[in-house]
Amino acid sequence: VIGFSRNPFGLFITQIDASNGNVLARENKVLSQNPLPYTADIYPNHPELANPDTGELKLEGGEPAGLLRVQLRNYNEGMNATGVGGLLTGPHALVKNVLATQQPFPQAALGTWHFRQNNAPLEAQPNEADDLAEPAEHIDDVNIFFFINYLVEYLLDIHRRADTVHNRLGQGDFPDNFPNSDKPLVGLPHFPSDGGAALGGPLDTSSPDAALRSMLGLDNAFSVSASETIDTPAGPQTVVVNPTVYGHGYLFNDLGKDGAVVYHEGTHSISSPIAGLEGTEGGALNEAQADLWAYTITNAEAIGEYVVQGSRARQAVREGRLFANDTGGDPDRLAWIRSAHSTLKYSELGTRGGNAFEVHRDGEVYVSTMWDLRHLMIAAEPQMRFLRPAFINGTPSREISQGQEIWERLHLGSIYLLGLTAPDTFIKFRDAVIETDRILYSTDPSNLDAPGQHEALIWQVFASHEMGINADAVIGGRQTISTRVPQFAVDQGHTSAPQGVTVEPASSKTLRVSWQPTAGAFAYEVFKRKSGTAGQRQFAGVPEHPYFDGDGSTTGWSHVTYVTGATTYEDEGAIAEFFGPAGLKSASDAAGFNELLGTEYAVRALSLNPNRQVGLSDLSAGTTVNSNIQDVTSVIKASISNPTIGGGVFEFDQTLRNDGVSSVDGIAYSPINFKIISISDPTVKVINADNGGDGQSNPASFIYNQTLASGATSSARHLKFSNPNSRMFTVSAVITARVRTTAVAANGSQPGDGTGLSSSAQRSTSTDVLTGIIAVGSGGLALVNGVDYLDIPFVAKANSFGVDGAMEVSPVATNTLPDLDLELRDAQGNVLSSSANFGPREWVSGMITPGETYVYRVIGFVNAPTQVTITSKQYFPAGMGPEDGGGGGASTPLLPTVQGSTALRVLQFTVNPLTKTVSIKL
Repeated sequence: VIGFSRNPFGLFITQIDASNGNVLARENKVLSQNPLPYTADIYPNHPELANPDTGELKLEGGEPAGLLRVQLRNYNEGMNATGVGGLLTGPHALVKNVLATQQPFPQAALGTWHFRQNNAPLEAQPNEADDLAEPAEHIDDVNIFFFINYLVEYLLDIHRRADTVHNRLGQGDFPDNFPNSDKPLVGLPHFPSDGGAALGGPLDTSSPDAALRSMLGLDNAFSVSASETIDTPAGPQTVVVNPTVYGHGYLFNDLGKDGAVVYHEGTHSISSPIAGLEGTEGGALNEAQADLWAYTITNAEAIGEYVVQGSRARQAVREGRLFANDTGGDPDRLAWIRSAHSTLKYSELGTRGGNAFEVHRDGEVYVSTMWDLRHLMIAAEPQMRFLRPAFINGTPSREISQGQEIWERLHLGSIYLLGLTAPDTFIKFRDAVIETDRILYSTDPSNLDAPGQHEALIWQVFASHEMGINADAVIGGRQTISTRVPQFAVDQGHTSAPQGVTVEPASSKTLRVSWQPTAGAFAYEVFKRKSGTAGQRQFAGVPEHPYFDGDGSTTGWSHVTYVTGATTYEDEGAIAEFFGPAGLKSASDAAGFNELLGTEYAVRALSLNPNRQVGLSDLSAGTTVNSNIQDVTSVIKASISNPTIGGGVFEFDQTLRNDGVSSVDGIAYSPINFKIISISDPTVKVINADNGGDGQSNPASFIYNQTLASGATSSARHLKFSNPNSRMFTVSAVITARVRTTAVAANGSQPGDGTGLSSSAQRSTSTDVLTGIIAVGSGGLALVNGVDYLDIPFVAKANSFGVDGAMEVSPVATNTLPDLDLELRDAQGNVLSSSANFGPREWVSGMITPGETYVYRVIGFVNAPTQVTITSKQYFPAGMGPEDGGGGGASTPLLPTVQGSTALRVLQFTVNPLTKTVSIKL
């Protein structure tokens, strides 16, 4: 018989003879001063759903799948008492539940946070359809507490224990102290929405209950990594205020239950104050570095896969209220919040909806670059020689590869180096990674200019994402791209190019590229380009946001991916933002390009040299899916419906069905061309052909931009004939389509984009210094939304194309640095660029039109008159600045071309307008 005594730390044990009840022995014990178990049920990654359309959890044995029973660690004594009210505290984490409708969580008094069973009011399983359900809504408290604690443990380990493995002197390569190394990181679960003002989506006013839930359910998570300088007896000190905030979602699922989201927001709070990450590109880099920490800590490659599977979000997609243009109403296209495998490159920076810079989308450019680098470093140095804290107990027992160790140290070191610069750019981040490699892994520690051991690989990976040696940051609203590398990287030893490259469809929307293994290769790089576009960039830019090409020339080959451990790759199409792979299009675009059949591929090999530098081979010969345009008249069935006649016009609808194209896969690929080549009566003409032909002097083509599998029927096309005399006539037509032929392996090699500097990126500049005083807090003077502002206009000079504005401020009457924001506006008041950093410096950048008036708007938030100085730099093409002359032009890009044709058969339509019948024969 065991029981607690009146002393909560005491225990008595009595042994009783069950046959007669006699006491045989009795012993009193004193327990430790921490008798409570402090255990919890958490999701190590995120919940698993059985049905995302209802929010139904996946259950195993009647319990939520994936729920893990863990021992809590790093907590303060008495957390069982504060946990009843949703407050969990420890040296690394402080979590406060801020749900307005929350009820006490009495189970916490026992030192447990268990959610496996439904036995309210103490315990309840998570309810994904209702995040307000008590008491299960408190799972967010302990989930976030555990995640934040592990994040700080992980970063502490890199800064301290793991750092001593490389450098045992002093603090090592990294400082022992950093933001939140000596104080808890705050997490606020169940943070409410603001009705769409800034943080979340608009309120759902369809019912009172919906309004309440959408207000309480923020579809977002964020970090507030602000800092300010305060006066202390010891002098000025910088105080970092950096809470993290998590909504439980309304359209989306609960962000607080997704570990990667917590790691992302937590590293915002920790890394952002270190690096600063200011400027036009700084916000994107801020999102990128936080994503990268989340990916490497979880060893996963996506954030928010569970979050986007909210039942309301999926329904909103079906109804066209959420991402309608991107999903086509298919909720299964929602795959994640972001993926490490985004296909965006530097040329696509700032192209979301025109020239808008969007920090999360733009950050994917840097994420995919650095994730490729990590992937290759692990493949090149897979030895499991290093440790990180284990998720379950925090001890340094989680094995990682030498490649991951190197990558994480390079990523961390580059963040510290960026803290020395402002504004921050993608190119500066690239250079910071290279410089960190030189510092931590020098090939010659006695030579400060010696390359790092991984420098060639770093250059090649950044160049593959268009941040090569000639790349430059955004100026005047445009970035400069480059796929070239320095001669040092080109000169590294390498293998021969891969041989036997083939391309075949793996599905109706994907292509599989295969090649023979290359001796000595540890990885391969896959490239592609549109057939017929050699020498052209594959992304031409958008009218609102063109980019500069920093290279004198290009082969046109564009990076797709790096492959390790295999000699095949399935191309599933573009990946960006919330959406899974888009698939390759089998329908032709306006220029006649069929992505599935008109894309050619090449491959090159990566090898590791004895000096630890990586060499890259030449590219393989290029190849595409073997196909040609064939006459399919005899196996495509045309069907007529809805014939009408009136006003001298005869018209009908026509569909085409693939009754069995003879080819490798039996598919008729887009474009399918129904071409009228003659009409028996000269008074009858086609009047609505796609190519403008009349079927008499010129053939009349009707294009079916569809790919038809065997047995599939097309959508209808409407055919119209001018027949003023209502004459009977016969139409002769042929049907052609592109069909696959047997694959042929490509052998040989070709150079990729080369090396060296180019003069094509040179530009002229003209700088003006603009000043003014903003009387912030002036009691109504130029007051807008409670904030005073100052407009400083300027005129775009002749031949200018872009402008940068850098603002610095100084207080007039006090020593307090005011918080000012800066906007670049056009004469109509449209905001072209904005900056809102936590400090005295702001940067804006945008494209401008010569002769037009633009405005720098300075917005103030602090009650003190402030002197504002803006350094305004306008940019001009080379030789066309205020003191220069000259000009230039650009060549017109060639359209893709496709060769190959076969003999055609004829299909005859006999049209009788009087009986409104059409007979067809081959």
